Amino acid sequence: MHGFWTALESLRSMSAVSAEWRELLDEDYEFAGQFLRPQQELANAYPCQRQPNCGCFHEVVEHGPDDFVAICVCRTGMCNPISLRRADIVVHEVAMPELAAAVASALDLTPAFAPSDIARNTLHVGLYYPHEGFRFPIYLSMCLDSNELTNMGAVLTSRNDEPFILLTPTRDLWSDALIFTIDDRKNELLALTDIVEWQDGTLRPRTSVKQVFHRFYESHVLGKVQTSSPQPFLFSADYRWAEIVIRIMDDPDKGLVHIGERQWNIDYHRMGMVDGRTGAPDHQWKLMLALAESNRRISCRNPGDADRFKQPIRRLRKTLRLLFPIPGDPLPFDNEEKAWIAAFDVAYLRSDSQSR
Repeated sequence: MHGFWTALESLRSMSAVSAEWRELLDEDYEFAGQFLRPQQELANAYPCQRQPNCGCFHEVVEHGPDDFVAICVCRTGMCNPISLRRADIVVHEVAMPELAAAVASALDLTPAFAPSDIARNTLHVGLYYPHEGFRFPIYLSMCLDSNELTNMGAVLTSRNDEPFILLTPTRDLWSDALIFTIDDRKNELLALTDIVEWQDGTLRPRTSVKQVFHRFYESHVLGKVQTSSPQPFLFSADYRWAEIVIRIMDDPDKGLVHIGERQWNIDYHRMGMVDGRTGAPDHQWKLMLALAESNRRISCRNPGDADRFKQPIRRLRKTLRLLFPIPGDPLPFDNEEKAWIAAFDVAYLRSDSQSR
């Protein structure tokens, strides 16, 4: 399926008419066609069908509701007009959720598809759970040139506190700078052409999933599995941070977590927010209490607040991502309010009320 992965690195809009997809995908069209969805949009240009082709796209002219002609407009002008039906110029776009789901299934990931806020050609595919208490995000980036991919790698590295795995369709656009940027934080860079293949119409790993992630596992999990860590809440990956409800009880060491119809009793031990030296609640739990008390906000309007809270907030953000397998930032910073504002619902549950 190399033709499909290569095509993802050659089309910025991830869309084309059927004729262009067939030319790009060649023998992969039969399998890759399941990821192509017709759109309402009609193309205004059509690929040349002459062999050898003239190298330009022909302008589409409408003569009737189902009567179109593609006319060569390049300097050679030697191509005959191409008669087309409406179906011929329907634009087909890659169905990103379906593609992400297929990759997640092949690599035995927890699906967690989300379009990235970084760029249209970068997806959050899923979460890698190699062991209880360990959770790592997986991204798929489909860039058109090496510089764009290198910049994307740098952005992802700067925005992720925890290690991550970056997938690309092929190795063709990898640069020394990209490899250095990813490896510098012991993140992982993998090409789908190296690790997955089509078998009986299904995307599957070329080797065992354990072997695919072996190097990453050794760097970030092996030797640490006995370390005390937060225990992730197990629930459907369809939820968002806004649907997470945390209530702190009158006893400030206990609380409740609501996700949909499910409820868990919690304390700072369950949340992995324990001071290893004393066994008492650590600074993360104290920040949770502060968020509950102050309408989900940690303000830094006073001089020095930003520096004082930066590291504790970063640590709490990492713990929350381990607890809740949801893409996105649980504690984004609001420049207007000069405060970190929890993306989830957190407040006190008073003794006179057992509601959310």
